Amino acid sequence: MTKLRIPRQILLVLLGVTAFASYAQNVPPAQPVPIESGGEIQREGEAFRRLPTTGSIKERLAACQAFVDQFPGSQLSLRVMRDVCTFYLLQEKTGNSDPLRSCAAWIGERLSSPAYSWNRFAGAPESLILERIETQLVYARILANLRSDSGKGRYDEALSALAEILVEGDSRPDLWSARPDLKEQIDFARCWCFHGQQEEIRSALSCYQHFMEAYPSSDFMPAVLLNAARTLNAIDPQGSREQTILYLTRLRDEFPKSAEAAAPDVLKLLGER
Repeated sequence: MTKLRIPRQILLVLLGVTAFASYAQNVPPAQPVPIESGGEIQREGEAFRRLPTTGSIKERLAACQAFVDQFPGSQLSLRVMRDVCTFYLLQEKTGNSDPLRSCAAWIGERLSSPAYSWNRFAGAPESLILERIETQLVYARILANLRSDSGKGRYDEALSALAEILVEGDSRPDLWSARPDLKEQIDFARCWCFHGQQEEIRSALSCYQHFMEAYPSSDFMPAVLLNAARTLNAIDPQGSREQTILYLTRLRDEFPKSAEAAAPDVLKLLGER
């Protein structure tokens, strides 16, 4: 089975943490609603405005990390935490350094602290819980692209992080209707994680098929169609050939540029080379 590993540049696009609040989000983020009140809010706002917008990646990373640790649990800190992830991923890998692994350790330590516990956000405004969810989603995506010390993928950890999001989101009936794009990203990430585990290949196929029904016009559809064809081929190359061809035909017809980019895989699945 093809391993789901992606280049750092593509990962940055998937994370969506550079110029936008979240991948595929077309609306600007709501105004910050920190849990704190009074002078603390003013002090936090001033510190946020002082964050450097130019300079070296290392300097900007350090400034953002210091901000997050100075104002733990606030809405602005959640946003800056996602910026920290961006700066980690923009770093060059040198020697034994692994920016992605360092990023996962840094953000994981903070999200597991009392300041960011889900219970603390139980009565928070919708805009604040959405920031917490988006940051958790970034963390899950990073985990899904890491390997443990034993060499296995950390997909189980990523799925656990995504499960926490779903518990919180499902407890607020209006949350997903307000941000269907966010639920779409979560569902795609779950497909990705299942696909990365050989023993969960059937769960991956089921997840991809559900995604096709739930999000027929999704920007993720080219990847979903190709990966659904891959999982079918892995489960039953002969018995699933007709359905595999249907998925790949749709990929070619509706997303010709994506099909062209994936031409070697498409041809291999069709048995044309």
